Amino acid sequence: MRLRARADRREARRCRSRAAVVVALVAAAGCSGNTHSATSSAGQAAAGAPQPTRAPYLRMVDADNGWAVWPSGTSWLVLHTTDGWQHVQNATPAAVPTEGGLALGIGPDGSAAVAVEPYGRLLTSPLLVRTGPQTQWSPAELPGPVADSRQAVALSPNGTTVVLAGGTVVRSDNKGWRTITAATSLAPAGQLRLDAVAWADGSLGWLTGHGVKGAPVAVQTTDGGRSWTPVDALIGSAVAALAPCGSGRSWLLPVIAADHRITVERTSDGGASWSAGGSFAGPSGIPVWGCQGAEVWMLDDAGHVLASADSGATWSDQGKAPAGLTDLAPTSTDAGFAASGDARHPQLWAVSQGGADFARVALPAWVSALGAGQSTS
Repeated sequence: MRLRARADRREARRCRSRAAVVVALVAAAGCSGNTHSATSSAGQAAAGAPQPTRAPYLRMVDADNGWAVWPSGTSWLVLHTTDGWQHVQNATPAAVPTEGGLALGIGPDGSAAVAVEPYGRLLTSPLLVRTGPQTQWSPAELPGPVADSRQAVALSPNGTTVVLAGGTVVRSDNKGWRTITAATSLAPAGQLRLDAVAWADGSLGWLTGHGVKGAPVAVQTTDGGRSWTPVDALIGSAVAALAPCGSGRSWLLPVIAADHRITVERTSDGGASWSAGGSFAGPSGIPVWGCQGAEVWMLDDAGHVLASADSGATWSDQGKAPAGLTDLAPTSTDAGFAASGDARHPQLWAVSQGGADFARVALPAWVSALGAGQSTS
């Protein structure tokens, strides 16, 4: 009993010490279970990604076509719909263990790439790519484990780009994997941890991450990844940036400051200039947001959905969201979808009235049953 009491005291001291220094959105599993806490004042590049893979999330192309990474038993599935989730197809790659989670990147033409998070004896990540909605997954293996971030995989005309767990960014070509940059090159002092990659086309793209104040938490390329420059508007205030959302020359970039406040930076000239919208206090857990054109939905610290029809310049409170929200995916100015819950109790929602109304969407029974036989570990 005395030994146990001493161990408990040591654990309490360890957790208090960790809580004093962990600032970026972290998985504080040792102290508070499998939850993520929000940024605070100092920043720490070693903390976990703002939006980890092990939570239900969506990738909607439009109101009808979309994807979901969804828990089933101990596994994670890739689900696909072509009619707004009225019908669901299982698009999970076969013969790979998916208990660790999945990072999914999609293209507008039905192409997709999914990287499998390490789990158990799986130390490097398989990558599965398909070039269209009717094609089979083509297997490959990454040169290391993929980063634990939903947006760690992205498609572009130049190939599939992946952020690895150590901060190296690699891209596939006909000779295999090629390193295009790394966190140590972008921030040599170790203040940055890369989480996500996004491409507008074969030339214009972004890397985002989290770290200490003053770190380049978002960098941009205009030459397909040969060179990267910091998004200057963010330096000095941000401790994290989420993967941008947009198309063409118009993109939105959510930024999290050291005091937990979230601001959406917007560009209409491909990142040559950025404008900041109104800020608000973000949630204490995983940041939840989505955009479709100028329509943006985000979750605030009170658990309310904030909606913007002007690319985040101004916000309106749409009321309380379901508890445990993990993703928002507007598909128009009025409607969209959302996900909530965890690996044991996921829920899909149809959202209407500009983010004010949530209606449960029942997934087929096989979705929850399939995972029991999915693992090949």
